Amino acid sequence: MDPPIRRSALITGVSRQAGIGAAIARALARDGANVFITYYRPYDRAVGLPGDPDEPQKILDDLRAWNIRAEGLELDLSDPKAPKELFDCAEARCG
Repeated sequence: MDPPIRRSALITGVSRQAGIGAAIARALARDGANVFITYYRPYDRAVGLPGDPDEPQKILDDLRAWNIRAEGLELDLSDPKAPKELFDCAEARCG
């Protein structure tokens, strides 16, 4: 019998540990879903949001503690090419 296929979730805007994106990613990881996140630190800096530049990596490390696949990509979603890059990358890394 094949092992069950894990669900995969894609969450955008996960750059700060205290943000709603990180909370959603944690809840999904806790429920056993593989998680792919995006973040864009230049935007955070431009609008004056506080944060550690290593926060996205720390979030990914926290998610992996749930024994799921957690991957991420820094991506400017306002770029017209971003959606294709995002879905191609998420599919390649998380299925």
